[in-house]
Amino acid sequence: KIEFKQKEWNPVPNIIEGPVKNSVILKYDDADLYYGLLWENNILAQVREWFGRDLSDYFKQMVNEHVQTVFHGEGEGHFTNVFLRPIVMKPKTKKNIYGVVFCGTKQEVENNLSEMNNSQNTFEDIYSEAKNHVVKMDGNPDGKQYKFSIERMNATLNCNVVYPVYTQKQYIRHSAPGRWWDCLYTWDSGFIGMGYLQTNTQRAIENLNAYVQEPGAQSAFIHHGTPVPTQHYLFLELWNKTQSKDILEYFYPRLKQYHEFMAGRLGSSTTRILHSNILKTWDYFYNSGGWDDLPPQKLVRDNSLESTVAPTITTSQVIRTAKILRMVANKLGRMEDIKDYDNDIERLTNALQKYSWDEESGYFGYVVHDVEKNPIDILKYENKVNLNMTFDGAYPLVAGICTDEQKEKILSSLKSDKHIWSEVGLTAVDQSAPYYRIDGYWNGTVWMAHQW
Repeated sequence: KIEFKQKEWNPVPNIIEGPVKNSVILKYDDADLYYGLLWENNILAQVREWFGRDLSDYFKQMVNEHVQTVFHGEGEGHFTNVFLRPIVMKPKTKKNIYGVVFCGTKQEVENNLSEMNNSQNTFEDIYSEAKNHVVKMDGNPDGKQYKFSIERMNATLNCNVVYPVYTQKQYIRHSAPGRWWDCLYTWDSGFIGMGYLQTNTQRAIENLNAYVQEPGAQSAFIHHGTPVPTQHYLFLELWNKTQSKDILEYFYPRLKQYHEFMAGRLGSSTTRILHSNILKTWDYFYNSGGWDDLPPQKLVRDNSLESTVAPTITTSQVIRTAKILRMVANKLGRMEDIKDYDNDIERLTNALQKYSWDEESGYFGYVVHDVEKNPIDILKYENKVNLNMTFDGAYPLVAGICTDEQKEKILSSLKSDKHIWSEVGLTAVDQSAPYYRIDGYWNGTVWMAHQW
């Protein structure tokens, strides 16, 4: 007989008076260590408790409550708040206020709190030394006007870290798209990693490693949300920047199985079940390219056509990842793998060229199949015009499989302000299309990711 007992976690700590007046010690039932908090002894403080799952929303709502010391929001959870007040400053001055966190045995924490309290004159030096490690966002004179915003963008990027996030039987530190979206998200994460790569190569490597799996693992990769394989692009950028063979050796087998799943030739993958060989990922997520209301995708979803209609982007992306991995295989001498990538590229290229290209519109189209999974035609708006006069319809350009004529037509649309181009970038939908809108989420707006 096997019995499973549910573990009852207690998020509420025992709040213990610290060895000095400007300190407290926290002890959680489910953690072995003690945690010590210390703040400057020349500022008045009040220890408050916030009960609830999410601090961010409730904390903002109660920002003007200066009397209450215990707050109760939704869900389970607990936050200890050292409320410092008043903060006195003279006009046109700056002031740094310091706090310190320790963990260890109770004796270690008490000793550290006492020692650090007697060393508050060193706080500024500690801060200044740490600040020396911040990346300098210096550029040429023309870039000076952007320094202020770039510094804050980089600070935001490095602060958008959530811990713990549970996945694959372990807790990980995760770089989230934003505090509002504090969960795993595959295609966002690849771009986040490329952002890290501009200032912190190690963080970029860690970001990539969070989404790939050991060869033979239950999951080919960490998937949440839109399955655009941006991890391969991050990997290529890492390779270009570092020229590290160790990085190639480590990530190649992990990205290889990622690619094989997307290509429909690993395990339980259902991406390549259509007889046209056009790939689709609707079985895993409703969104093929991150573009929620892109006209062809919206029509497929609204009419439950996922079993018979396939987009262009997935096939195009997998051709691209095959080309990236083929370069790596050649560099590492994995010659036996190159034939598989060549076969992927040839098969998928032929599929797009045979079934997806629409001469009339100058874009590739979503491919419609019958119930037997045989290709019939491209998806059309009111049975008249290609419904994929969009970024998706241009994606074979990224795959590098267009004929000269196709390339010329797609590029002319991308460069024309009557089609894709605008004063603020590329729109996701051709402005001449009868289904173009000016007020959509993706339909009629400019998004940076696919422009990159």
